[in-house]
Amino acid sequence: MDLAEATAIRLNAQYLLVSEPNKNAVKGRKWHRDNRSDAAIGYVGRTTGITASGAGDGFVWARIQNTIIYSCYVSPNVTIGEYEEYMNKLAVDVINKGRSMVILAGDFNAKSPMWGETYEDARGKIFAELLSSLRMTALNQDRIFTFERGRSGSIIDVTVVTENELGKISRWSQESWVFGPINEQRLRGELRRLVDRQVDNTPDSLSDIMEKAYRDTTPKIRTQNGLAPYWWTDQIAILRSETIRRRRRVTRLRTREDDVELATALEEYKVKKRELTYSIRDVFGDGYKIVMKTMRAPYPPLKLTKEEKRNQISKLFPMAPARVWHKERPQEIPLVEMEELRKAAGKLKNRKAPGPDGVPAEAVKVAVGGAIEDFILGVLNDLLTHGKLYEQVINVRLQEDIESKGGFSPRQYGFRKGRSTIDAVKQVLETSWRAHRQTPSEWCAVITVPF
Repeated sequence: MDLAEATAIRLNAQYLLVSEPNKNAVKGRKWHRDNRSDAAIGYVGRTTGITASGAGDGFVWARIQNTIIYSCYVSPNVTIGEYEEYMNKLAVDVINKGRSMVILAGDFNAKSPMWGETYEDARGKIFAELLSSLRMTALNQDRIFTFERGRSGSIIDVTVVTENELGKISRWSQESWVFGPINEQRLRGELRRLVDRQVDNTPDSLSDIMEKAYRDTTPKIRTQNGLAPYWWTDQIAILRSETIRRRRRVTRLRTREDDVELATALEEYKVKKRELTYSIRDVFGDGYKIVMKTMRAPYPPLKLTKEEKRNQISKLFPMAPARVWHKERPQEIPLVEMEELRKAAGKLKNRKAPGPDGVPAEAVKVAVGGAIEDFILGVLNDLLTHGKLYEQVINVRLQEDIESKGGFSPRQYGFRKGRSTIDAVKQVLETSWRAHRQTPSEWCAVITVPF
């Protein structure tokens, strides 16, 4: 949250709208939160300017002069029914505000070409229909990602405004930051300093120490946004602009009484939207169709009776003898040893997405590699729970125990060290080649059975 406030000061912004914030960071008097603290509105400076506010589940609003701003958040884990219910409640709340200028901003976890995405999912369709009913339009610019991971990204953070007030918006921009390379010496020193000042060794305190030390010692680097994917073409960009223009015309005509003109505009919008959808789907052109047509089976499918199918399946997948499991008495869980801790940290892969605390594996390795390893070991042994490190410790113990008792099948390839699915494919190919050498004139088929 410190970085967000610093950015607001640099941009001379007065208000912050945040989605899924640190709940402890938005408890102060400068913040207005929704019922679950999933969205918040805060002000920067000494004076608030907010004359009224309210909240629901997943959204919070504040009135600033004649403008009402909403900060919203919808979890990606909710069902389509729950998502639609959320949008209905949000729409009712917006309608009850009257004719004020309304700005909605937040993480809606929805995708649609209406705000720059390449396709429209079920949530995007629901959200787009909401915007149309409320006569609102998105401010997001072409292909500027609001969430990035590696070389991929998506546009799930959307800002929308009532269309008749669109002219009052002078500028919309998207900025994102990443943390630069770790300075191990500075990070190690800051970790030790924070641990020396810590009075308790709880998981929360360890998480706070790791997060604060990493953020305070690692430089922030501004990233470049708006890089279009390799398949983005000028034709798609033109079609998207024309589709948005026709949708806005439909929205304006809804306020008039000319049903004929509205019906014509609506049909033009549907046609243009269909063209945009097909142009995105047909990125690979006729080549894809030619290849798929060539790969179609030239012979009719083989028809087998149920009994024949059972016989073939039993031959291909013979039943193994049932294993008798003996229930053992629960034993006392041994404490985590320093060697286990270092081994678990060593298995963390660099340059991977960090967890919710934003601390990458590289920083965790610095902490375990001599900075505060005793402190971490104490936390793990006190409660035996601390994110990825604890998962790795349990994973190592579980695999070693199963391997020692012969629990893994020799045909188990996935999620095993040194036995990837590539090895399984290689074995299938070797089997087919062996069969072909023995009987060259016979066919060899590969049958896959999904479970």
